[in-house]
Amino acid sequence: MRLLERDSQLSSLIQYAEDARCGDGRLVLLAGEAGVGKTSLLEKPEDELSAALATHQMRRAIADVGVPDIPTMIQQVLDSGGHLWACQMSAEMQHLALDDLYDEVEAVISAADFIEKTAGAQLLFI
Repeated sequence: MRLLERDSQLSSLIQYAEDARCGDGRLVLLAGEAGVGKTSLLEKPEDELSAALATHQMRRAIADVGVPDIPTMIQQVLDSGGHLWACQMSAEMQHLALDDLYDEVEAVISAADFIEKTAGAQLLFI
């Protein structure tokens, strides 16, 4: 299940989980009016929360070593004449269409199409 407009709350839960992992535990009270999504937020599958935590930690580690953020990296690829394609299998698993991705993504393609398009090319996989 996808949670709509719960990024800030999920981000807080992820930060609290990371803090707890580092020894700074806390009590979290989730309160709100009926029907605003408290239960859905708490029932978010553990693997998704773990994946989100890993992503959060990776972003912080990347920022700490000075690697540019994704939009900057995408712009650098485009400025150097590169092409952007999305993986069809990943898009299908995440229920994403081309309209859901960065405007610069040219197409959602299969692995076979990717191999064909990039035969003999230098590749950057992000």
